[in-house]
Amino acid sequence: EEGKLDYTKYNLTFIMAATANASASVIHLLRSTLSTPQFYWACGPWSFFIAENAILSENRSTLISALGDDGYHACYGTISTAAMGSIIYGYTRKVRDMKPMRWLASSPAPLAMKGASFALTSLGLVMISQVGPKLQIPFAREQESSQTEELHQQQELESNNESTMRAQSEALMTENPIPKRQWKVVCPFDFTDSKTESSLLEPRGLDRISRHPGLWSMSFLGLGQACISPSLPAALFFSMPTFVALIGGGHTDSRHRRNMGGVLTADMDNSTSNVPFWAMIMGKQEGCNDATKKSLESFRRLIVDESKPLNAAIAIGSAALLILRRGR
Repeated sequence: EEGKLDYTKYNLTFIMAATANASASVIHLLRSTLSTPQFYWACGPWSFFIAENAILSENRSTLISALGDDGYHACYGTISTAAMGSIIYGYTRKVRDMKPMRWLASSPAPLAMKGASFALTSLGLVMISQVGPKLQIPFAREQESSQTEELHQQQELESNNESTMRAQSEALMTENPIPKRQWKVVCPFDFTDSKTESSLLEPRGLDRISRHPGLWSMSFLGLGQACISPSLPAALFFSMPTFVALIGGGHTDSRHRRNMGGVLTADMDNSTSNVPFWAMIMGKQEGCNDATKKSLESFRRLIVDESKPLNAAIAIGSAALLILRRGR
């Protein structure tokens, strides 16, 4: 038994030593890799963009008092433009196609990465597609109006004499002819659809998903591209919009709760979330007592009642074409 205990202790000591060695090697590799210029350029400009937006918007009142409204917006615009310029420069000059590579640039992306990229890109494009007017098929079949039907019959009656015409007219008033259907050309955009508009008390459409659907749609598109980018610095670059949505959206909510630059009511705060789908999953948007039923009802309303299906179908098709082109 003592021999077995010694053997077990030896095994545990060996496992712990091997784990410590592996951890130290991974940390050293990450430290040496992340300290390279391409990784600085992948993260640095995005970090600057997040920081300058948070600092300038948080100190909005103080800066307006010091610079005036026009001066504040000029300062904000100049710094934000510089931040976006550094993001574009960093990607095109320092990040794109830079090593280390996750797989050969000439090789197609792994199937799992393509699947993840398709799901994330589809989600991002579907969210963007819901912002515009509802698309519809530009042809519809409608019933022929009763006035048109009566006009046709009235023209036939004009050829008869007055007495016959009177008798047939009286008969016409008592008849209930079957309406005819005809094809009609309609506008491909339905500007009258208002099912996705939220009220002050109830979120609808994209607001069910997140309080900041624009930021998160960009995040999902970035993550979709990160999945199929063979370059590790480029993948990190495309992941950074997620931090913009998470930190920037959270900071915007904080300011709106304090009535700074906007308003976030208590009802909307309780029934929505910054993180996509969180409020829906937690069942915060419907009136029944069962949390699971609330969650399912939220998803049902979003998909069945408050979405624009043709817009979504076109977005998913576009995502498939994009992934097939980029991931091959």
